[in-house]
Amino acid sequence: MIVLISFSELETALFKKAAIEVEISDHVRYFDDATPDDISVFHAQLSHAKKAYPKVLVMNLDDQDKDWRAILGTLKSTDGWKNIPVLGFSFSKSEALVEEFYALRGASLISKPDTYAQLIDITKTAMRYWMNVATLPNEYLTQY
Repeated sequence: MIVLISFSELETALFKKAAIEVEISDHVRYFDDATPDDISVFHAQLSHAKKAYPKVLVMNLDDQDKDWRAILGTLKSTDGWKNIPVLGFSFSKSEALVEEFYALRGASLISKPDTYAQLIDITKTAMRYWMNVATLPNEYLTQY
């Protein structure tokens, strides 16, 4: 499972379209209104249902209404979530953002694409890497 966190309606629609094209749509979940409290609730639901955790989390760092730092901090301090790779998407390439994202244990900071074709390419490349190339802890090796 791949979880997208805090993307706008338009970005979510584009990701959904890209997920269909890249043939991963059955494995993607969208969590648009995430807060640190929501992450705790989601964690409790997965634990209670004995469901697998996501293999990858994809987070929007540009949403001004959401504190990505608090959400990432909650993820990285919660058992079951702290070892899941978090990919951050942002238009910004500021050194401060880059340093802060990696200091909070983000796995990969990706520039948001300018075109849909670039989104498809990034999605294919990122999913190929994180699902087929990267070695993840055993608990994340179930089929995505």
